[in-house]
Amino acid sequence: MYAKSMTIHYDPSALQYVGASSLLNDFVVVGSAQAPGTIRLLEASTGTVSPVTGTLDLLVLTFQALDQTATTHVHVSDIWLSDQYGNEREVSSGSGHTMNIVASTETVNKFELSARIGEADSALKGAKVLDPAAPRFGYYPQSAIDALNAALAIANTVYGQIDATQSQVDQASSALTQALAAFNAAANQSAVIDDLVMLSENYHATSSAAQWQSIRLYDFNHDGMLDIMDLASLARRILN
Repeated sequence: MYAKSMTIHYDPSALQYVGASSLLNDFVVVGSAQAPGTIRLLEASTGTVSPVTGTLDLLVLTFQALDQTATTHVHVSDIWLSDQYGNEREVSSGSGHTMNIVASTETVNKFELSARIGEADSALKGAKVLDPAAPRFGYYPQSAIDALNAALAIANTVYGQIDATQSQVDQASSALTQALAAFNAAANQSAVIDDLVMLSENYHATSSAAQWQSIRLYDFNHDGMLDIMDLASLARRILN
């Protein structure tokens, strides 16, 4: 194909035509004529060999919405193609395209929700299930783990929603914050000699250690290292 002519139809009460731009360097828009609701475009090859063969995307049409909410239709008619010898033929125009216009006037900030999701995910990765017959410090009842998992799933759903409002995001963040607080409060606070053994075996371990997720519960002062301060804190818990 070396040249093309077509007419684009749209609803001028819903859309305002802005322009058309070619997607191929050597097949460009060389002319246009506008009337309310219609645009006629002429495209042509600017090289010695046409770049248009087979099925290709040729144009980007840009419109500006005139209403914040509307459903409108754009279609094409009178599509004529020409080869290098001037032979013309008309091709099918298809059924067009229906667009739902929904204006977004609110910029939604999901930063806090993202941070809470990260905290919950990290907490669950390091959580161990409490065995009532042999309780260990920092272990959690299965019910507490299940509750936080459920709250995290809801928060992730809201975070992934493109049309979520700021109110919905804030509510999800608040709910997950409360779920995290309840989860942390559910951790077993009594310690035994086995806990002291575990801390001793990992003495001087830091947050970069491969096993940190499973031993960070002994980092009582939250400095990213298991040291003498943590040993003393654990000893006080064992001695009650």
